[in-house]
Amino acid sequence: MVLALVMTSTACGLSAPGAPAGGEPSSNAESSPDAGTGNGDPGGGDPGGGDPGGGDPGGGGAEAVSYTWGLPTTNTGVSGNDGPAYGSLQRSCDEGQAYLDDRAPEGYGFRSPRNVVMFVAAIAVCRGDLDTARIYAAHAIEEYGLAGLYNPEILPPCDPASCDPDSAPECEVYRSVMSVLDQAPREEYDCPGGSPPEYRFRTDANGVTWVDDPVTLDVDESDRADVPPSSSPPTTDPPEDGEGGATDVPATDSGAPPGAGNE
Repeated sequence: MVLALVMTSTACGLSAPGAPAGGEPSSNAESSPDAGTGNGDPGGGDPGGGDPGGGDPGGGGAEAVSYTWGLPTTNTGVSGNDGPAYGSLQRSCDEGQAYLDDRAPEGYGFRSPRNVVMFVAAIAVCRGDLDTARIYAAHAIEEYGLAGLYNPEILPPCDPASCDPDSAPECEVYRSVMSVLDQAPREEYDCPGGSPPEYRFRTDANGVTWVDDPVTLDVDESDRADVPPSSSPPTTDPPEDGEGGATDVPATDSGAPPGAGNE
């Protein structure tokens, strides 16, 4: 897949501390290769070199700080596939990728297309592929915005001993991704409320619904409304109530970016 995007800064979403998604019981550690929940290679710091953590360039004995990959405890009981996907990525980078691949033919089932794209960025960060992560994270923010990253009304009750009842998985994915890419504390990233972006879908002249695959960044599969009658293949229903419904999703390929399909 050829990406038709030219990515610039990924410092989007930076705000003052005090984001609403609860405390930071296990946020990205500073100067620790064992941060988070142990996803294989945590991918902390920029493998391209340089000082990733804002140490004192002039000396003075200050210890450099490195923000490495990790996912804190959150409320995975939310509707849709965001919670189970989060748990899979906590266990390992490969399990997170496998979960995404398995759900692609069904339209992913995340609560918004933005969450899907940011999850792809999270897999890339987990694996240490920061260049790919920047492309997907920037697209998620620029194309869909950050609205709906935190909505306490959708969070079900959960046991505080094993769950953060005030934390949403999509918020923690966003914070963890941007913390590593920008080498900044997770708490600096605010998670706005509001309504999340909706999946894009259109109905052609045959009454067939086409749904965009958010992972194919340079293609809008829903843009088939001008397809002549009797030329459209059958598709599934559009997404409803947070469930996926993307159709015409390309098969995945191990050589493609995480979650991406062949064109």
